[in-house]
Amino acid sequence: AITDTGVGISAEDLPKIFKEFFHKDLSGQGNDPGNGLGLKIAQSIVVRHQGSIEVKSIVGQGSTFIITLPLL
Repeated sequence: AITDTGVGISAEDLPKIFKEFFHKDLSGQGNDPGNGLGLKIAQSIVVRHQGSIEVKSIVGQGSTFIITLPLL
């Protein structure tokens, strides 16, 4: 699991975060908006290894990404 203490992700945006080129405009908060590929790439790698990636987030408190991979 990877946890941050960032701005969090709204329930409305959670279903979108693994889509290519999705990013929330946070430019007014001093954050670099990125290009919207990082989570899609991470998900692709995990899925190719027969794993899963999920996220739990609270707006204003941060997010936790949980990666599960099978034992080989």
